[in-house]
Amino acid sequence: MKDAVYLFREFVNRYIFFRSDKFPFQELMYYYALGITFLLAFISFFTNIIIDSSRLLNLLTLLTAPFLFFLYWLSYYKRKVRLSQNIFLFYVFFLFNIIWLTTQGSAGGGLVIIQAFILILIFFSSQMQVIKVLPLLFVNVFFLFIIEWTYPEYIESYSSNQARSLDVFVNMSIFFLFEIPVILFAKRIIDEDRIKAIKSEERKTSYIVNMSHEIRTPMNAIMGFAELLDDDDLDNDSKKQFIQIINDNSRTLLNLLNNIINLSKIEQDQTNVSLSKFNVSELLKQVNDVIKLQARKKKNIDLGLVIPNNDIFIESDAIMLYQIIINLGYNAIKFTDNGFIHLGCFVVDNNVVVYVKDTGKGMSKESAGKLFEKFSQVDSSNVVNNPNGAGLGLAICKQLTRLLKGEIWVDTTLNVGTTFYVKLPIKFNNKH
Repeated sequence: MKDAVYLFREFVNRYIFFRSDKFPFQELMYYYALGITFLLAFISFFTNIIIDSSRLLNLLTLLTAPFLFFLYWLSYYKRKVRLSQNIFLFYVFFLFNIIWLTTQGSAGGGLVIIQAFILILIFFSSQMQVIKVLPLLFVNVFFLFIIEWTYPEYIESYSSNQARSLDVFVNMSIFFLFEIPVILFAKRIIDEDRIKAIKSEERKTSYIVNMSHEIRTPMNAIMGFAELLDDDDLDNDSKKQFIQIINDNSRTLLNLLNNIINLSKIEQDQTNVSLSKFNVSELLKQVNDVIKLQARKKKNIDLGLVIPNNDIFIESDAIMLYQIIINLGYNAIKFTDNGFIHLGCFVVDNNVVVYVKDTGKGMSKESAGKLFEKFSQVDSSNVVNNPNGAGLGLAICKQLTRLLKGEIWVDTTLNVGTTFYVKLPIKFNNKH
């Protein structure tokens, strides 16, 4: 039963609502226009039989359904969207003229159809198409009015006034029931895009502010202590201390710039996965050696390595995984003053899970939910702020893990500690 419901939902989402990120807004609206035209033709075919319309109109409405399926195939499967739209516009013009001439002109359903069509046209067409089509449509309607005024004998009437009322009512009902939801749907998408644009602008402003602050802080320290070194009366111990401060801030600045470049490459899809078969245990040993050097100033931290006795080989990108674990390890060092930091790994099904566990300050669940966002740092009400980070390291970890077809998550408790987990497939698979 669950499978049947799932398949039905997928069918509705894909073939009725066309919910997919791969569809541009205008193409999505075009598919709706095809659907509404199909419903109009389908219902009108039976209505025309009831009201005894002309054979030509009945034949056209009957042929409309397969013709629209052809346009859908041309656009959706052959990806010739512009060609399909142009053919559709030409066909609608042709069909509209036949409807006008065979259903009592302006007294029939033609005006209702053309007014509704204009609204959908604006949504699914490009600006250039709208500029070209609307004047042609106006000229077309203008000449139809002239024909109706000058040569009324060319306009076929309904069999009765009741038949005319029924035809107009059916046309109005179709567009009221199906077009208004489409317009509301389009409005919702436009509103969502507007909100996204506002948030994107806010993120850009935040990006500039954060970068200005994060770059200026180590630069001020480097320049300030470099000027102090020029003092001839400075003793050797002070010089060594200032040089150490300059070196530390230089590494901080270089790490920040590297993170900015790496994140930009990832977001612009300029980072390629280089596959190789490697031993995860050996990789963790290399990371552990580097972290020991980084944590040499913290005497109260026990660094441990928890790996299986047997080797764990996976097919993935060793450099990317190395960067992920290093970032997690550095993050653990920054927030851990006492206790331990453990690196480890284990195998679950066809995946390897690498973890970095510490007994640092931890964080609240609310802060953990925003941890992998750019420039996200733990709130000062929960834990001491990181003085040497721009909040990019964990965002990079998440993006790199995504490229490796894996998952990353965090388990943390305030004032107890934090564990980061990275799960990767043992064999890299693009379809994973």
